[in-house]
Amino acid sequence: YSETSCLDREVRRLRVLKSYLGVLHGDHGNKFERLTALASRIFRTPMAMVTIADLDKQYCISSRGLDFTTTMKSPFCSQAVLADCDLMVVNDASKDNRFAKDPQVTGYPHVRFYAGAPLICPEGHRLGTLCVMDSEPRPQPVTLEEKQSLMELAAMAMDNLVDLRTQKQYAIKDPSQQIACTAHDLLTPLTGIALS
Repeated sequence: YSETSCLDREVRRLRVLKSYLGVLHGDHGNKFERLTALASRIFRTPMAMVTIADLDKQYCISSRGLDFTTTMKSPFCSQAVLADCDLMVVNDASKDNRFAKDPQVTGYPHVRFYAGAPLICPEGHRLGTLCVMDSEPRPQPVTLEEKQSLMELAAMAMDNLVDLRTQKQYAIKDPSQQIACTAHDLLTPLTGIALS
């Protein structure tokens, strides 16, 4: 890719990304927490995250085993978004020239092992990642089953974001319909109780 085409692609990615930022501050229930918990169990890692990468910061939608605020910057997730691969794996970050001197490697959370799958939106852009991390290096290669599992979990996280964006756009376009649907959702359980 030429520098101009890379810049154009990033501008288009950020434009699409903006349409998702509005849904990040609401209450997502436990949709994303379930995904990070499952990823952590599959990979047997103490840390897992779902992040969205903006131009100068990243939004942590869900994290497990990490003490991060909503906005932070992860060099791993940035690289995974930029990389042209289905999965980025770093077996020992302290021995990788891209990350060895990064504060998240030299200090908290002392990342050594990292595996991240991109969140690819319907428009084809990589908006963020679902990743797992460990403070211990992992010399053995990631298995095909683990790769497939992480990619599927990342796709599920993206599906959740698409659903949230759709709900928000629907509510903005037709607030009266949204009120009617909400009232129906609230009354349906009460009707069931009255009839039982």
